[in-house]
Amino acid sequence: MIRDWLVIGPFPVADSMQDFDKELIPGESALAPAEGDRVGEVAWKRLEIKRKPDYEYWGTPLFESADLVQAVGYKANQVAYAHTYLHCERAGTVAMVVDHAHGLKVWANGEVVYRNPDRGIGLGNYVGISRYKQTLTHGRSPKFQLTLKQGWNRLLVKISTDPEGAGKP
Repeated sequence: MIRDWLVIGPFPVADSMQDFDKELIPGESALAPAEGDRVGEVAWKRLEIKRKPDYEYWGTPLFESADLVQAVGYKANQVAYAHTYLHCERAGTVAMVVDHAHGLKVWANGEVVYRNPDRGIGLGNYVGISRYKQTLTHGRSPKFQLTLKQGWNRLLVKISTDPEGAGKP
């Protein structure tokens, strides 16, 4: 779980699926923001996901997640970005598993490593896992690999909301 992010947004678009690949921040693949850097009227701000004590998780149906709605709000047809720096002792390839309610695009060191303008959910929450067990099925969360270099690496995430405003991400 990556717990320390910089987030920015929301950026309104006409249609979050049709405009998914539209570059809303110039040079988005090369972004290396710092807290407080501005893009128009909005600024990059810190989103820290704090680990709760285990006794607070007992019985909850939700997994820990980076909830950008909490940080930037929610409306239909908008896009937001999250960025973090990852430090690696040695270079290598890692697998990343994600669930996303709407569009998600991920860059590692400027290279697109995942892109899906639609929903990609396999687990969702413990309730979903229980349903899979009852029906003897297996949900598959999107999984992809990214290559990390020794030292500092940039990870950029672009998320979109529902184009029809049917539900929150």
